[in-house]
Amino acid sequence: MNEAELQGKIFNTFMRAGSPWTSLDAEAVDELAFHLTDWLADLEKLVTLYNSERWDPEQAEDIILGFLIHASNHVPAAHRILMDKPATDVFQLGAVQGTGQPRRKPGEPYPDEPPPGNP
Repeated sequence: MNEAELQGKIFNTFMRAGSPWTSLDAEAVDELAFHLTDWLADLEKLVTLYNSERWDPEQAEDIILGFLIHASNHVPAAHRILMDKPATDVFQLGAVQGTGQPRRKPGEPYPDEPPPGNP
């Protein structure tokens, strides 16, 4: 299944009648689907690496970092859209940065200015 088909399935799941998430508008659900799928190629590489008999440390490093850099921003964004609150730093590592206050609503354009504390 390609990314667009998967996004459509996610969209239909959360927009269906009777879903407890029907308070989300179509733009928010569309952005949710994007955040849940944009990093799938990185996940596929990671799964392939983990199932590989051969382990090249340099290649492994590139794949692991690629996944972490890409997915680590999408997953909390999806959490925020669906749960309507920021992700919690349950491991107490200081892994979540920011105020927890949204700067835009899902589906709206991004603000022109970077958030405070991010260059």
